[in-house]
Amino acid sequence: MRWRNTLTVAALGCCACGPDARGRDEAQTEPAAVTDSVLVVGAYTGTLPCADCAGIVTELTLYATPGSGIASRYDLKETYLATAEGDRTVSAAGQWAVLRGSASDSTATVYQLNPENPAATRSYERVDDLRLRQLDREGAEIGSGRDYTLIRTDSGPPRDGR
Repeated sequence: MRWRNTLTVAALGCCACGPDARGRDEAQTEPAAVTDSVLVVGAYTGTLPCADCAGIVTELTLYATPGSGIASRYDLKETYLATAEGDRTVSAAGQWAVLRGSASDSTATVYQLNPENPAATRSYERVDDLRLRQLDREGAEIGSGRDYTLIRTDSGPPRDGR
């Protein structure tokens, strides 16, 4: 019995340590709401352009660590409308970071999904308190003249310049 208690305490201690965060950008965010021990920084939605479908309904939710406000994880749901196989939904989740500066604006606030995986990285520039704009792979505005804006849908407080 004593041996089992020792193993249980050791296992819980290992779980509490969590992953090593060295080398990560731990920019702080402004929290909006607390949900099951994570802060919802913002929930955004919009229909983005698609080259071979009617549009991509995009739902992005950003979360932060309670207490510190450090960017932690995101949930992304994309529904490709009217594809050859009908509507198709793809979901993803991962880490995100807050960066300062884009290819066209050195003072811009950029939310970057999957910052540790360049092949899967996506960037969104914070336009204002209510809008994010998807950027291209180089961090610049997409120059197609089409609307790549996501609109904030949660009821959190407005953000400052972050």
